[in-house]
Amino acid sequence: MLKGWGDITLSSYIEVIDSVSNVDDIFEVLSIVFDKPLDEIEALDYDDILKMEKEVEFIFQPINNDFKPHININNYDFYLIPFDELEFGAFIDLEHLFSGEYIYNLPKIFSILYRRIEKKADDLNKPTYEKYGDWLNIRDSIFEMSIIEDVYGVVSSYLKFKTAIYTTYEGLFEERDEDLNESEEMEMLRDMTGKEREEYYNEKNVAGYGWEIMLLRLSNNDPTKMLESASMKVYQALNILGMMKNLKIG
Repeated sequence: MLKGWGDITLSSYIEVIDSVSNVDDIFEVLSIVFDKPLDEIEALDYDDILKMEKEVEFIFQPINNDFKPHININNYDFYLIPFDELEFGAFIDLEHLFSGEYIYNLPKIFSILYRRIEKKADDLNKPTYEKYGDWLNIRDSIFEMSIIEDVYGVVSSYLKFKTAIYTTYEGLFEERDEDLNESEEMEMLRDMTGKEREEYYNEKNVAGYGWEIMLLRLSNNDPTKMLESASMKVYQALNILGMMKNLKIG
């Protein structure tokens, strides 16, 4: 018998939310939650349907924001990495995954935030977490089996961290003005000096490559070192980028 979100996996949660959002058919919702074929659900007695509906009332209630810093999935132990220990590359990937309908990306998001521990903590040292690797398309299927109530609160916790990052380093994340139409752009360019026009076109050309440009600057304009730059801790990378911007380096 289902008692609440604590009995629902992440993959089922995504299916349920998608179904509730796009379909008004309670039979489809019951089919997903109870993992039974739709025709089997439709063949049930009316009283049985009512009992099942009663059992899944919790899906219309919010999930609490608690989360477990340590979870076990298929006998694999995963630990929530402190956000300030995230690599810059992991932070960038999370930015992409949180854009748009990020609910469908939750398995990948959690596979970035939860890591294996390579060396446990002792009286003198913090634990050593595994470095971010090329595992998103492998581990996402593992995290689909996690219990949604165990991990869901991590989302709001991480988004608070992200907001703090953007507030602290707002000078690095200045939003571009809305694109001008052709006549507005021509009028603006007419009042610019040759150097100002050159700078404008350069900024316009690189727009859309923001993260790549940041990594390239950290790599001293050497593309072969961009992966090395991506492995820097997020605060370390942003502090260096802030210094480079203030000192007009790179």
